Amino acid sequence: MIEQFQPGEAAMGTRFSGGDHLSANDGLKYYIHKTMMLNELSGGAGAYQMSNAVLGASGPSFGPIQYDLGSNERGQALFVAIAGSATSGKGERFISDAELKEIKDNFFQPFKDMSKAQRARYEELKPKMDLALGSEEGVRQINADYDKVLDEKVKYVNGVVAGVTNPENRQYLQGDMKAQAQIADIKNQYGSAVNDALKDFLNQSAKDDGVQIPKGGDLVKVKGTFDNEDIQAFRMGTAYGKDHPQDAQRREANIDQVTKGAVMGAAKKVDESTLLLQPESQKVVQDCQQHVRTFVDRHQLGWDQGMDNTVWSVAQQAREQGMTGITHFNSVGGQIRFAQLDGGLLRQGEMDARLAANTDVGESMTRLVQQDQLRSQEATAINNHCAKPMDVAVPAR
Repeated sequence: MIEQFQPGEAAMGTRFSGGDHLSANDGLKYYIHKTMMLNELSGGAGAYQMSNAVLGASGPSFGPIQYDLGSNERGQALFVAIAGSATSGKGERFISDAELKEIKDNFFQPFKDMSKAQRARYEELKPKMDLALGSEEGVRQINADYDKVLDEKVKYVNGVVAGVTNPENRQYLQGDMKAQAQIADIKNQYGSAVNDALKDFLNQSAKDDGVQIPKGGDLVKVKGTFDNEDIQAFRMGTAYGKDHPQDAQRREANIDQVTKGAVMGAAKKVDESTLLLQPESQKVVQDCQQHVRTFVDRHQLGWDQGMDNTVWSVAQQAREQGMTGITHFNSVGGQIRFAQLDGGLLRQGEMDARLAANTDVGESMTRLVQQDQLRSQEATAINNHCAKPMDVAVPAR
């Protein structure tokens, strides 16, 4: 069953479900998905229907990445496949062969190039197009295509980062989730000319002369040590960023929101003592990270320092109670409840949500390290005791 939006959101259509199987454990793939849900769709609405991008020169669009039927061959092929196979409960196609030919001949172009008669006919056929896209077959094909698209985007970003020859910049990009999500988002929004310029820019330093963005963009230069602010300056320096600065800033803000709390980004901020954690403690931290991220996404909350604090505070409490992982997590009435079901053994714990959010990451981490060190010392003492030869009294003769 496909989940529907609540009243007031229903006009946007069925919620996109193609990324529901992803979590923070999927790394960049997950964060690209979350970015596209905000930057390309209205929080995941509108994928299974036709839409008209307000800005730019596009044609009718659909899908989670808004395939433009006016120019995108992949989107055109996917729509044709859906239109040719999507049927109603009675087994009747929503779009006939004659209507499909009419769509291909008249609507596979930008709206600005359509005549009034073509626009009017588009409005007449749009309900049928929406029915096909929103059908069980349409949803299946769009979701299957989307998973492949995400894999391709991850591969693209990895290739771009690996191709950066400036060692300092490459190291920064490899360790920053927001930077990688920005590369993917710019790739999604612009053509090859702008993205080739971005590749050149990623190799720049403050001593270099900068890169001229094509298609009416600015000459952009790195300021100080290369970081996300430079990538943002590149985005704002494109022709689109100059003409539509508010929308460019919206995309940037969405990426910042989505990637806050990403394991890669958080790892740069925490103390090096993280490396001293035992594997069991590292597993608990990873589980907490995933559960808190899922909770934040489910309730459409923003990620802030309090969320980072909560991850580490709950992890510390869980380890203190002997847990080596967290299988269940929830927060109700100001109390966080967590548990590990390991075979037939259930370990449970709870703590005040406000306390968790206000306990500094460093404090929780220090306690985790100390707990691990104590366990290690106890284990060593036990092993030494077991290995020590026992003094046996020999009876006198």
